[in-house]
Amino acid sequence: MATGSCRGDTRAGGDLALPVGMALTGVTSSIFVRLFLNTRRTSSHDGLLRASVGLLVIAILLALYLPYRPLAIFVSLLGMVFWQWR
Repeated sequence: MATGSCRGDTRAGGDLALPVGMALTGVTSSIFVRLFLNTRRTSSHDGLLRASVGLLVIAILLALYLPYRPLAIFVSLLGMVFWQWR
């Protein structure tokens, strides 16, 4: 059963909610960690946090162009990589 309208070129908002929500959560948590823990001064992993923010923002922007499955896989892989950086 397909979601969305009868036209095949439109996307349902529910298709974007999960990957974009996960990416926004990653962006805000990365920014929070950088500010709260002051990683600019105290950690050598600050560059990795900045990179994760950049990649997650790119994922949010790709939501406008990519279908659900590749976007969800990309955001999930970024989440796993981010988890390993901690």
